[in-house]
Amino acid sequence: MYGLPRIIEDHRLTEQYRFPRSRKRRIRKKWARRSENHRASSKAYLLPDGTVVCHPTLAVRLRMEALKTVDPWVRDGCKPRVCVSG
Repeated sequence: MYGLPRIIEDHRLTEQYRFPRSRKRRIRKKWARRSENHRASSKAYLLPDGTVVCHPTLAVRLRMEALKTVDPWVRDGCKPRVCVSG
């Protein structure tokens, strides 16, 4: 729409950043299930049709950046421009 990329938010796009010291599979599996060991992924995936899939926190930043690059007339909601003729 108006040159903006279509952004799909997926809250499941997280990455595990804390890992146990133990290398046993049973313990690693337990840690992988705990939400406090995960954080929002900083990766965005571009699909062939131009759609971007990312975590909601990253989607907010992407939308703000996309709005900065769009024509101000489109960005402000297509308000009619006032033309003053002499």
